[in-house]
Amino acid sequence: MAYVPPHKRHLKSDATSSSSSSITPARKLNHKSKTINYVYAENAKWRWLIVGLANESRIPDLTLLHPVSMEFFQQNSGENPPPLTLMLKEIGAKNDYMENPWLYVAKTLKQDLLFSFQEVNKLMKGFEFGEIKPSLVARFGKILFHGDRSISLESINGSSLPLDTMKRLSRSFYTNIPPSYIERITSEFIPKVDFKFEEEKQLYNLKISDKMRPDISIACKCTVAKGTNKLELYKIGLNQVRHLVADMSCLGKNLDLRLMLFTKKVSVALTDEELEDMKSMIESAVLDSEVEGGVRWPLGKQSSGDRYTVIGVRYMKAQTYRNSVMKLNVRCADRFDYRSSHRDVAEEVSLTMPGIISQLREQNVNTDLALEMLKKNMELIWKNF
Repeated sequence: MAYVPPHKRHLKSDATSSSSSSITPARKLNHKSKTINYVYAENAKWRWLIVGLANESRIPDLTLLHPVSMEFFQQNSGENPPPLTLMLKEIGAKNDYMENPWLYVAKTLKQDLLFSFQEVNKLMKGFEFGEIKPSLVARFGKILFHGDRSISLESINGSSLPLDTMKRLSRSFYTNIPPSYIERITSEFIPKVDFKFEEEKQLYNLKISDKMRPDISIACKCTVAKGTNKLELYKIGLNQVRHLVADMSCLGKNLDLRLMLFTKKVSVALTDEELEDMKSMIESAVLDSEVEGGVRWPLGKQSSGDRYTVIGVRYMKAQTYRNSVMKLNVRCADRFDYRSSHRDVAEEVSLTMPGIISQLREQNVNTDLALEMLKKNMELIWKNF
């Protein structure tokens, strides 16, 4: 059965309510959210920046917290009141704004980047070449503010707050991009910066728990086998580990930005019997466009014996473009977590930076070159997104 994107599905009237309430707006920016657990390295760095103003003291004068546009935020998310986003409330003088915001980003994150680069480089030296795969990714979306126990959204809606107060608020990074923006990227941005189409692919990513190793989860990339319409194991590894997350509220821009450095272990030591058990569990899946994530299992087939269990699934249809320094990914993702019944549906855009990552593979990391490459990449992003 062909996969039908969620926004094009025709739901029965009695299913609309339950389906709508299962869609949540974002993944929480904490180490262990109510819905999805993320793995952070022991010395991971985590930053939030406001980018665009020349003087931090002018933040309360020129910004306010405003309900996020419904173009970005799914109205049926179930969150009431809707979260807030940071925006300019008035146009300041020319000297209120940074001339080159990308230089500020590189300067502010320099020490965290250098530390994280060195940590990843040390990690890679402890494994065989190619066993640890690092990635540096810029993702586009909106930083949403959800208040906290002492500050309600109603009390700060439309308010201008000091930076220290905003830092206390719970935040999330919402990656769903409006269709109009996706269209602008494909029709304007891609030709302008000389990106060339590389490939289009459809994958089902399964997240599998292992009772023998409860501290990790196994990531299985699967394709659809021709002729059988069944899932087929393509790659197996461990879920990503985050080393640096830097979220940026980009004033004067339509989108905010997340810069993230993470690693994946791309091989898992399994016996032939263990691998066959996992393949059998994967191949028993039934493709079904009417369910979350596009996959379901017959009763009792979602687990393999007492050891492996599918705890999450993500369907992804992605188009990849590449130029000499970066790779652009435009994708539709439909994620579902079986433990929490949390669903996340999004049209997403991200840029990976393989040129910078190549420096991490060197015996001695050329940090000056890596930072210079980051400045150029951030300049391209700021001027074109």
